[in-house]
Amino acid sequence: MSDPDPLVFAPPRGTTQRPLFGMKLLLVEDSRFAAEAVRMMCLKSGARLRRADSLAAAHRHLASYR
Repeated sequence: MSDPDPLVFAPPRGTTQRPLFGMKLLLVEDSRFAAEAVRMMCLKSGARLRRADSLAAAHRHLASYR
């Protein structure tokens, strides 16, 4: 039996155009306008963004999505 191809199991890596490709971020920000600006930057950089408007909401999110 041969070893599995390491490229199949490698996590996604960023590129110069999308340095955050494959990352998931949780932003704790109560301003929708500021959160939207950060979301647009993250999308352009390749990351997926989730937003929580308080620390309590962030804790609930982390408990649910880990």
